[in-house]
Amino acid sequence: MTPKVISLVIDGTSGNPELEYRLAQVFQEYLTLWKKKQQKYGPHNISAMGKPGLVVRMHDKYQRLNRFVFGQTYSTQEGEEGEEDAWLDMLGYSAMGVMLHRGWWPDYTPGGVTLKQILWLVKTWLGGRHGR
Repeated sequence: MTPKVISLVIDGTSGNPELEYRLAQVFQEYLTLWKKKQQKYGPHNISAMGKPGLVVRMHDKYQRLNRFVFGQTYSTQEGEEGEEDAWLDMLGYSAMGVMLHRGWWPDYTPGGVTLKQILWLVKTWLGGRHGR
């Protein structure tokens, strides 16, 4: 495949060129992380559960961030992700949600929730995962 290039213009139109640059850095870092995750998991884990699956994943990250930001007792153990990882995952889930909504995600049809998705959500949500 021929590489495609998208340029991000850091021109100060936001009023703060340094923040524009730092935001572009975060996007680039996330793209690198996202590529690694796609190599490991592929796109099917997102297309299978679609938007409902992303909402559940985002809720899990939200709960984790609550613990970090508001100082509830929470420590990461070896191999667990930290606060920055959770923020990056939220960024990624948001971007993938936009892609799903626009119909850009492979093997996903926007607009509907399947019975399989509903059953997965019920099992996941009511199975106690929502409290993590």
